Order: sequence, then C-alpha cells, then structure tokens
Amino acid sequence: MALRRTFKNQKGFSLLEILIVMAIMGAIAVIASQAIRGGLQTKKKLDARLKTESMVFDALRLMATDIERAFHYQYALYEIDRSSVAAQQQGNNPNEAAGTPPTQSPNSNQAQPPPPPVQLTNFIGKESSVHFTTLNHYRTTANAQESNEVEVGYYLDDCKSYVTGKSSTCLWRRESIVVDNDVTRGGDATPLLENVSNFKLEYIGETPSEKDWKKEWLTDNNGTTNTQNRFPALVKIALTIEDKNNKDFAKFSQSIIASVRFTNNVDPAKKFQGSGANTAPNSGAGGNNNPLGNGGSN
Repeated sequence: MALRRTFKNQKGFSLLEILIVMAIMGAIAVIASQAIRGGLQTKKKLDARLKTESMVFDALRLMATDIERAFHYQYALYEIDRSSVAAQQQGNNPNEAAGTPPTQSPNSNQAQPPPPPVQLTNFIGKESSVHFTTLNHYRTTANAQESNEVEVGYYLDDCKSYVTGKSSTCLWRRESIVVDNDVTRGGDATPLLENVSNFKLEYIGETPSEKDWKKEWLTDNNGTTNTQNRFPALVKIALTIEDKNNKDFAKFSQSIIASVRFTNNVDPAKKFQGSGANTAPNSGAGGNNNPLGNGGSN
C-alpha cells in the first residue's frame, strides 16, 4: 500500500508540455543547421577565391620573372667596327655632317661597314601576347644539353578543363630551348590559367622622352625606330579570370608592372658618332654598362 501511494504522488509531463519542448528543440536544430550550412558555404566561397587569387598571382609572378630576365644580346664588336669605319670615312670626308651615317660611292676603296649580325634575341610584344628571349630556364634533367637561354611566349587560346572538361579561354606559356630567328614559334606550350576574360599588355622604354605606354613593342624589322633592336624597360600586365557558369568561382583581376633588369640597348643617336669611340650599349634599369649583353666580361 505504501508503494502504491508513492507512485500516485509523482507527477509526469503532460502531452502538451512534451509537444512544446519538441517544437523548441526542432526550432533550435533548424537554426543551428542553417548557421552551419551558411558557414560551410562561406568557407567554400573563400576557398574558391583564395585558389583563384593564388593561381593568378602564380601566373603573374612567373611572367614577371621571365620578363625581368629577358636577354638582349648585342654584338659589341659589330658596333665597335662600324663606329671605327664611320670615323675613318668621316676623317676622309670632312664635309660630311657630324652625327649622320657616311655616304659612299659604289666604287669607293674605303673600308665598308661590316654586315649586321643575325639577331636571335627579340622581344615581340603585342596587346594580348608577348614573345621574347629570356635566361629564366632551369634544367629538369641532369647534364642536359640546354642553356639558360630560351624563347618564351604568353598568349590566349582555347583549352579544356581537366576537371569539368569544358572549354574556355586560357592563358598559355610557351617555352622553346631552341633559339632561332623566329621567337614566336616552336617549343612546348602549357596552359597556366583557365577562364581568362582579359589579358592586356603595355610597354614603355627607358629613355626620358618615352612617357606613354605602347600597345606594341617589336624589336624586329616590323617595329618603329624607337623599338627596333631595343628591349622595353617596363611591361604592364593586366589579368582577369571569370567563370560565369560557376557561381562559386569569384571574378578576380590583378595587374603588375615587370621591369627588365638589363635592357642592353644601343642608343640610336650614338650609332654613328664619327669619333672612333666604343659605342657601348646603354644599361637598363638596375643593370650595368657591359657591352656583351650577358653580364660577363670581355
């Protein structure tokens, strides 16, 4: 009898109370799940943005390194011989105006200027592509018959994604260990970036008179007087990637200015001085006045 009276004195929860508690716990669970899902989505977007920024920075860093080590070879003896011949002809023809190339008759017995050497180092820069020679090459095989000098090119072309298989506009890097008279062809190409929506290049020279950025810089015969056989001092690179079909892929733009360490250019005004002096090439930004063009000694 005492045990029965004990159970009668204990009160439990009513059905309404249980339903209220379940409703409160359900609401808390919904709020917590939404907060967790929102955090995961934010983390996913941040990871995608960081990945995008990292890819862009890596591509720009590689381009800047290639441009900084751009190699412009000048045959110093050619400039010396040509200057000496010009000085000799100037002395034989005192009426010749100073600072101008000497004129010669076809039957003249005077020494002739040497023919220009074959120019194998070039810089062919356009608004959306650039090809040049650089010393930024590393051997991947021991004792490989390769030098540090290579031809490098950056340009836009289509490629397929390794992940989705979809095609998009990609930034390609081409490298050729064979340096020839066509710096725009040859070698193997590798895609660096997918979904490139903008790739713009601008160039400027090293002389104080060159104040405006140019959309083209051609050192071959297609260039202007200010660009033929002269490397630019600075290259401005603007890059944007965007995937409109992927909402988690953030659009990102970045631009940098790369400086050619040693342009090794010859001042056109000093090619014919008529003094017989050595017309050594001018040094670029951060460079020296070595006429050999590779930083070595005579």
